[in-house]
Parts: sequence; C-alpha cells; structure tokens
Amino acid sequence: MKVFYTKTYNVWNDNTRMHDIVAQAAKKLDYDEVSLFKFNDTYDSDDELHVRMQGITAAVSSDSIVIFQYPSMVSARYDSFVMEHLKNTCGAKVAVFVEDLGSRIAPSDYKQLSDEIDLFNKADLLIVQSTEMELYLKENGLKEKPLLYQRVWDYPYDFCLEELEIDKKVEKIHDISIQHMLDLKKAGLAMSTTTDRENKYGLMINPFETGFCICAGIPVIVPEQTNIADFVSRYGIGFVMSDDENIDDVLNRISDEEIAKAKEQEKKLAPAVAGGVFTKLLLQEVICCIIDVICLI
Repeated sequence: MKVFYTKTYNVWNDNTRMHDIVAQAAKKLDYDEVSLFKFNDTYDSDDELHVRMQGITAAVSSDSIVIFQYPSMVSARYDSFVMEHLKNTCGAKVAVFVEDLGSRIAPSDYKQLSDEIDLFNKADLLIVQSTEMELYLKENGLKEKPLLYQRVWDYPYDFCLEELEIDKKVEKIHDISIQHMLDLKKAGLAMSTTTDRENKYGLMINPFETGFCICAGIPVIVPEQTNIADFVSRYGIGFVMSDDENIDDVLNRISDEEIAKAKEQEKKLAPAVAGGVFTKLLLQEVICCIIDVICLI
C-alpha cells in the first residue's frame, strides 16, 4: 500500500502554506507526492485535461491511498478531473482534506457549493475543520461518510523561546512569518478567529494563526462554539470566550498570572507544533480509518 498526498504549485496565499504544512508532515511519514500545478485550465479541452491527469496520477494504483488537499486552488473543474482519475481510473481510496471552501475563497473558479459537495460525496473519507463545517456541508447535501476533524494548524517552521511581553489587549495576527516572530518584542492576546456569532463561516474554519501564536508565545482567545476551543482548554494556551461574553468581559476576568501561565503552556507545546506533530497524527489517522473501511467486517 502506497500513500500519496497532493500539493499545488505556482500559487501563493494562505492555502499555499496549508498545503506546505501538510506536505512537510506527509514527507516525514514517507508519503509520496502527487504534484498539481495552478494554470488556466479553460484552455484545455476535456480530452486534453484527461491526458494531463494520466501523467499526474501515473504512480497511483488501486491499492493506493491519496490525501487530496482541497481546494487545489485551480478550479472546480480541475478538481473534479483529479478526483475522477484518482477514483475511477486509478481505483484509489481518496481522503479529501477540506482546508477551506473554494466557493468562499475563490468564487470565480469555484462558482457553486453544490459542485464541491458532489466532489466530497465521492471521497472515501473527509477531513473537516470543525463540527460547524460538518453541519454546514450536511445542510447542503453532504452524505454520511467517515469523518476526521483537524485539531490545530501546526507551524512546522520554527519557534521562539525569547521572552515576549504580552499587553492585556487584543489584536489580530496577520503576519505569520518567521521574521515577524523574531522581530516581536511585545504583543497583545491573539483573537485568532471571529467573534461574530452570526458568521458561520468564521466559526467553522480552524484558525490558521493558532500554530504561529503557540510558537511565538502569544496566548489566544477563541469563542467556545469553535472546535479549537477544546484544544485551547486542553493545553491551557489561552482563553475561551463564552456565548454571553464579549472581548472586554474576557479581558476583565483574566489575570496577569493566568496570561503568564498560558505563555508557559505554549513554551511546552511549541516544539510539538513546530515539529508538525498534530498534522502527522491526523495523516496517520486517515490511513487507519480507511483501513477500517476496507477491512472491517
């Protein structure tokens, strides 16, 4: 049994980093890569795109497992061709890692959520960001199938053990580069996801900045409706905001001692997050879950 993962090249945004984080973990597990390339696929006829897919998926066989990082960031049409070849031509088992929804982040290339749901329904397993995402997809036509939930986005680049001064204020983290981490001397608590209870999309996406915050030593504040809230509570790396609280309520109830304790917890957790431990664990769970689907009686 060979295990593959997809990774898209020739594109630069947060989704590129997501692909890179998963790819780094997969390589450490000796998984092989199916390389995708962003281009304007509208210039390819269906026959030409089929030929392209034959080359891309040539190493995949019927006893393979493929972790398809979705969206590829090319187009809904391209992704449907990838899935068709992996499933029908190669006969592989496919786990779709739903890192975001194309119809939300690239509506010009992913025009219909229904196209995405059709693709997800062809998967043997889905990795989703949260229970909120699961419910949203089911409300829009997702069929019952094995599911795994992502715990946290790792930050497999580096971590900083320098003492960082934390102001008792809240700020959004936009720059998650290593250089920014090294340049930081003072920061506020990180609000790593939305506080808008009506924004279902914000609540169902696993906040990408969390791994960076852990490695930088910046405690986080998250709403209790998000999946990441359990992770934050379990490891004590920040604070959970209840349904009847706002940001000022949270800041008023937490002490400097609690902030210091959260920073210490992040120091303990940072080597694991920088090592991609949680992503590697998730990718191993994919294999075990698919083996259960294939072999259990």
